[in-house]
Amino acid sequence: MTASSLAWERKDLRLRLEQHITILRSQIEHSLYSHVVEALHSLRSFFDASQHVSQDEFRIFASRLSIYFPSLSALSWNPLITADQRAAFEDSMRQINLPDFHIKQIDQNGQLALATARPKYVPVQYIEPYQENKAALGYDVASQLQRSNALEQARDSDKAVATGKLRLVQETGDQFGILVFLPLYQHGRLHNTVAERRRNLKGYLVAVLREKIILNEIISYMNTKELYYQLIDYTDPSNKQILFVSSPSGVRQKLPTQTTRLFDYNIQLNYSLYIPFAQREWRLEVNANQIYFYANRSASAWLILVVGLLLTGITGIFVLIVSGRSVILKELVNERTSELEYVKKYNELILNFAGDGIYGLDRNGITTFANNATVRMTGWEITDLYGQDQHDILHHSRADGTPYPRMQCPIYISIEDGEVHHSADDIFWRKDGSYFPVEYTSAPVVDDDQIIGAVVVFRDITQRLALEAELRKFLTAIEQNPSSVVITDCKGAIEYVNSRFTEVTGYSIKEAIGQNPRILKSGTMPQFTYEELWYTILSGKVWRGELHNKAKDGTLFWESISISPLRNSANKITHFVAVKENISSRKQIEAALMESNKELQRFVYTISHDLQEPVRTITSFANLLAQRNQGKFDGESQEFMEFITDGTQHMSCMIRDLVDFSRINTKGKHLLPVNSYEIIHVAIENLVLAIEESKTTMTMPDEWPIVLGDRGQLIHLFQNILSNAIKYRNKTQAPRINIRVQKLKKLWHFAVQDNGIGIESRFFEKIFAIFQRLHDVEEYEGTGIGLALCKRIVERHGGTIWLESTVGQGTTFFFTLMAA
Repeated sequence: MTASSLAWERKDLRLRLEQHITILRSQIEHSLYSHVVEALHSLRSFFDASQHVSQDEFRIFASRLSIYFPSLSALSWNPLITADQRAAFEDSMRQINLPDFHIKQIDQNGQLALATARPKYVPVQYIEPYQENKAALGYDVASQLQRSNALEQARDSDKAVATGKLRLVQETGDQFGILVFLPLYQHGRLHNTVAERRRNLKGYLVAVLREKIILNEIISYMNTKELYYQLIDYTDPSNKQILFVSSPSGVRQKLPTQTTRLFDYNIQLNYSLYIPFAQREWRLEVNANQIYFYANRSASAWLILVVGLLLTGITGIFVLIVSGRSVILKELVNERTSELEYVKKYNELILNFAGDGIYGLDRNGITTFANNATVRMTGWEITDLYGQDQHDILHHSRADGTPYPRMQCPIYISIEDGEVHHSADDIFWRKDGSYFPVEYTSAPVVDDDQIIGAVVVFRDITQRLALEAELRKFLTAIEQNPSSVVITDCKGAIEYVNSRFTEVTGYSIKEAIGQNPRILKSGTMPQFTYEELWYTILSGKVWRGELHNKAKDGTLFWESISISPLRNSANKITHFVAVKENISSRKQIEAALMESNKELQRFVYTISHDLQEPVRTITSFANLLAQRNQGKFDGESQEFMEFITDGTQHMSCMIRDLVDFSRINTKGKHLLPVNSYEIIHVAIENLVLAIEESKTTMTMPDEWPIVLGDRGQLIHLFQNILSNAIKYRNKTQAPRINIRVQKLKKLWHFAVQDNGIGIESRFFEKIFAIFQRLHDVEEYEGTGIGLALCKRIVERHGGTIWLESTVGQGTTFFFTLMAA
């Protein structure tokens, strides 16, 4: 009875192991296709969408794919180059800052050397990540037999094809890897036949898998220490390759001593499963030893073993045992049935909670089962799908509405040829008549070497296609941006620069990647500027400013820069993005204008100062002449004398205003905290006669702020604005002036409102220009400099000035001053 119980237990363990490994196989196949084949097809769609993919575009797209498919060690683009194209191709690569670029191959000594003359080459043109794989740049993958055979198979089949285990060119140690080739054909050219594919081949997109990555991919699903396994490539039976083993030493664990005494037999479970991948035949061999048996035996085995021990020790209970046999067997059957129901329920849960759609077909393509994801994505109920031909329901037509012949359907073909078929860009039809893009894998189901159906795993790739479209727009926007764009990690290491950056700085993309932006420091900026910059962006804020930088050749240039932090889903800063505009030309113009303004100010001041003396002389002698001839001038002569007096007075005022205007910036004092209450009252005292004469009334706030300013210039500012409110008053009513003040962020906003004659909106900008007058001197006296002087004062204080006005109702002047 002990022997039969052990046989039953061994069979039960094998069933459990088979279930475990069946799930494992599905996970591994799907993971490999998702992480490798899907990435390659995404890259092919990216190339098909453009006539030319630049090195920068490839780098960005490949780096994004590596985020979504972490199992990829590298991606490369290998164009097909004919012998007569070789020289031009090598020259074009040298012109993008690769001066030593050549098409290479491995020589007899195992070293990289110049490729010998051949009709065609398939060199590595782009590869990402670049730094750890740059040794492969220019290597002709067609120069080695195993790679060349895989290339030809991929070209002729239009499928992803993997090589066997080989040593990678870019590796220096004992690391091995596997290459997966996907052909790319001339866009718009037919490639339905082998002849068309050979004629229209453009090159290959290549995925690099390292053996440790593959190992981790599978171990992640094999979290059982009692299992030993090895992955073997059986594609060439005469040259089988062990891709990896879980225990290279072959050491097997032993049972504890007390267990060994109880189980002095040897149980060994072996299982082998076939994993097709990219036209290769892989086999995963799994071995479960006594430790697995000990850890997974069922309680029923203990019961039977205990009964066996009792049988050998107490023969007198034989009759009791025989009479109770039917009860024990019934209990065992019930227990076994319960376990099987649990396993069935567990498998159903796995299927129904899977995010991808999964459905099964029989030998004729009739649907036998479907999971919840299939129902959710297609809209077909399970009862609608069961017993129906899946091709007629889900796959009957192409996107343009033309029929999809059943014999061309990869899902149906997998049942016929017994091979796994994968499609990265197809469509399924929903119940409502709409369709959605899908990627799917169809694998045959084999029982006793007979194909009994197929299982299909698919996913909706709408979001992936949208992502590719958005990414292309993103790339185009960045590359065509007239500003330099730089992306660094959180420590400042450059991960991306656009072509404009290389134009401005002289650094190539490869020279910039991995460097810190400090390579542009000119040494002319104060250190606190950089300290403020880092403090701002590390605080999660945007820094804006101007930096004086240095190009690779030593040329100095100015940039206006905005640096923004990027955060991940956990709100942690992971990168910084800098958008930079070269403003060297603007700075030169500003410097020239500043120097010109200084010269103009000196000229105005000199002329004004020199004019004061002759004007005073004319005024003095005109007054003296008028006094000596008082009563002697006739009416016309007296009028001439008045013209002379008024003209010299007006000229004197204009000269004085010009001097004040020219000295705003050159003779201004440092900006210090000033009480605005004191400023306004000094201005009012200076205008007291005009206020009393015009019967002006004023309303003011109770509290006045402390501002940063030049006391004398601020008095002049308030005085000019108040004077205008009194001067341009309405003839029918006395002036009323209302002064308001309000704090907004770091600025104080002042408003001076009057009830005067108002200003037409078309003159709002004109009145702030020098010598601009809206009224004749005879109507309203003035020089046309006052408001220009106010604008100059406000701008020197870091503020702005503007107005609102309605003709006949009054004007409000607004200006801002910095808070102290």
